[in-house]
Amino acid sequence: MADEFSCWVALVGLPSINSKQQTGPGKSCLCNRFIRSKEDDYSELHPSGISNQDFSGQVVNNDNFLYWGHVRRVVDNFTCGFKIVEQTQFYDDANFKPLGSAEPYLKRALKTRITTHGTKYQYIDYDNIADQESIEHLEKFPSEKTEKVIIGTFIFVFDVSREDMHFVDQYNMAETFIKQAKAPLVIALSKYDSFNCKHIEAIRNLTRKVPVVEVSAKENINVELVFEIAAKLAKHGPKSVAKMTVPTYEECFVNAQEKRQQISRLYNSLTEQSVVDKNVTWAEFRQFTKDNKNFQNYCELFGTRKARSNFDRHIRSLTIKWIEKRKKYRLRLCVDTTA
Repeated sequence: MADEFSCWVALVGLPSINSKQQTGPGKSCLCNRFIRSKEDDYSELHPSGISNQDFSGQVVNNDNFLYWGHVRRVVDNFTCGFKIVEQTQFYDDANFKPLGSAEPYLKRALKTRITTHGTKYQYIDYDNIADQESIEHLEKFPSEKTEKVIIGTFIFVFDVSREDMHFVDQYNMAETFIKQAKAPLVIALSKYDSFNCKHIEAIRNLTRKVPVVEVSAKENINVELVFEIAAKLAKHGPKSVAKMTVPTYEECFVNAQEKRQQISRLYNSLTEQSVVDKNVTWAEFRQFTKDNKNFQNYCELFGTRKARSNFDRHIRSLTIKWIEKRKKYRLRLCVDTTA
């Protein structure tokens, strides 16, 4: 697109100490939810422990960053082509030692120019790291001959679900990033659905000069917003968001719940009105409703598995009603016979 604004965004944040650590700050989940937002495409399984063979494969490509690919969004009055990279740290799943360069994470993450050697493919999920035979259809990270990758905005991901020793490490890294970043920066307070941080005021004091967004990839709250702010920062600079009122997690959660309830009602109504025979199969129902907006919205928001579960529950309800109706019919026959 000729009028598309292209923006490279790098997600950074305290990496896992080793591959045995349960979770990182949520960088991968934010990328996943933004690039592939449908519930069927979302996964929380993005471990940092991989084999040496997978580390040298064409998805990781001996780098400690992932290329999540390219996606378009309309931001205010312009179309933005987001190109997303995630700065991470991989570990050998056999001995839990860091893989790749010994360069400190912070020094690497602060770089605004990113390069790779050879061919590097888009990351989708943990499975496609090992599946080297099915990646030819995926996007490739640009070679230096085709495009110089210059980061336009950083998203620093700060986990507020954990009140432990890693808080200090996160805080110190965020402080350094705010001081040293050579590109605009937005802070994503991640995992806000599991908020457990006694030092939130300290974080807000630290980040008072940069935009802060309370996000949850799990609940899909404010994920789009944090990337929209990143695009505005890259295109127009910090002044473009200086007076922007960023909605809180609670405000957006209430709105999201209302939307969820409405979409659920419409899907349940669709099921009840279109399926009156207990013998209708899920495959038949999907074929019949595949172009129905209420069906599509429900699957996008809740996932196909839950849509199937609700359908099955409706079929069970129809079956119970049919059995009760047959019982009453047979009972009447018995009464008529004995009369």
